[in-house]
Order: sequence, then structure tokens, then C-alpha cells
Amino acid sequence: MSQKEDDPNSANPMLYDPIQDGIGTTRKLMQFIAATIVALGAVSAGTVLAWTSPVVNQLRGNDSFNMTDDQESWVGSLLAIGAFFGAIPAGILADMIGRKYINMALALPFLISWGFIIFATNIGMIYAGRIFAGIATGAVCVVAPMFISEIGETSIRGALGSFFQ
Repeated sequence: MSQKEDDPNSANPMLYDPIQDGIGTTRKLMQFIAATIVALGAVSAGTVLAWTSPVVNQLRGNDSFNMTDDQESWVGSLLAIGAFFGAIPAGILADMIGRKYINMALALPFLISWGFIIFATNIGMIYAGRIFAGIATGAVCVVAPMFISEIGETSIRGALGSFFQ
């Protein structure tokens, strides 16, 4: 499908290939590499999501934390709350700044979250770490699939999109 100025669907990158057949060349290998790197955000999100299961029992038995059932619930819930607040502005920022730069910037909240959790001396620091992790998780789940779908040629877009699953 060629991109025309009078075509209402021409602004949607999912409906056309930005590089038309015979006009330019692309390297599919580079698209696979880029999609793989961006899909590492899903690995980070999975690590954050799975962290609570093995660690909560250890924190419950730790004398410096003495987590209650309420605190344990908050440790699990703050991730989802952070994800809600990370997903909404991520899409807007991706349109303003660009998907590539937002994906690169998402390493920072992940690092901040793990910094809070690793060096936690009280439950409040773990709460802060979980909120930052949620913000990053929500944002990566919005921006990474957008980026992957936009960099891929139509012939390999489905394969690249499956990397994030």
C-alpha cells in the first residue's frame, strides 16, 4: 500500500511500509537485533513482577523489617499502582520525544527501583522501589511494543512483535 497525502490511513505506520518495495533497502538482521534489545524490557518487567514471591518470606523473617500482612500486601500492590501511573504518560512522551529515546530512558527507573530495594533499611524504601519499578514496567509495556511494530518491515513485523510476549 503506498502512502498518499489524501489517504486518511497514511499516518498510521501499521498500515504501510515506510520503505516501499524497490525504493530502499533495509537489513532485517538489524531489525531483529533492535527488537531483541527492546524486548529485554519485558525481561526486566518479569523480574520485577516475580521478585515478590521468593523475597517476601525472607523479609518477613528479617528482624530489621518484620513485615506485617498489610505491608506484604502493599509491597505486591504498589507495583500495579506504579504501572498505572507509568503507562499513561509513557504513550504521550513516546509521541513527543520518540519511542527509541523513551525505551533507553526506561533503564533509569528500573535502576532506581533496584537501588531502593537493594539498599533498603526500612519498609518505606522497599515501597519506593516498588513504585519506581511499577512506573518502569507500565511504561515499557506501552512503549516497547510500539517501537517494535514501527521498526519492523511488514514481512517480519509479526515475528518481531512476538519477541515482547
